[in-house]
Amino acid sequence: MELLVPGKAPEPRKVWELTFGRRPEDTVKEAAAHLDPAVERKVLDELLTQEKDTVIPVEGATALLKALSGSPWAIVTSGDRAFVEARFTAEGLPLPAVQVYGSDVEHAKPAPDCFALAASRLGIAASECLVVEDAPAGIRAAAAAGCTVVGLTTTHPEESLRQAHGPCPKAG
Repeated sequence: MELLVPGKAPEPRKVWELTFGRRPEDTVKEAAAHLDPAVERKVLDELLTQEKDTVIPVEGATALLKALSGSPWAIVTSGDRAFVEARFTAEGLPLPAVQVYGSDVEHAKPAPDCFALAASRLGIAASECLVVEDAPAGIRAAAAAGCTVVGLTTTHPEESLRQAHGPCPKAG
């Protein structure tokens, strides 16, 4: 299904819904198959670089991540490694030893590969992992890997995060 068709008005809401928790190139493949995902990824990366100061931590994130110091934890993101590292550094947020990016796996979210890889790198079973996710694609991926998932309502309303195992606390 192509959501962006040459000569037709794009459906921004549908494309927007596809973006969260997924690699940009995967969104491009699904939403606009006539475009080159690698080229579009470069354009999107540049836009993100320009907008980097608008990406700020969710309320409570700093305290939570600092509280995890000394505990095994991982970041599993479809985001770009350089961008994520730059934003964490700029905000003074700690990054864990285990980091899994969309580029680290053949099949990214909503496939379970990224969470299975993170659990493996942590040296624990996926069933022992608690995942905090804000996107339906990430929730599906984590649940499919066997993780327990808590939905965070920062990018989607609670009703679209129903596949999470735990409550969907209000952010902010």
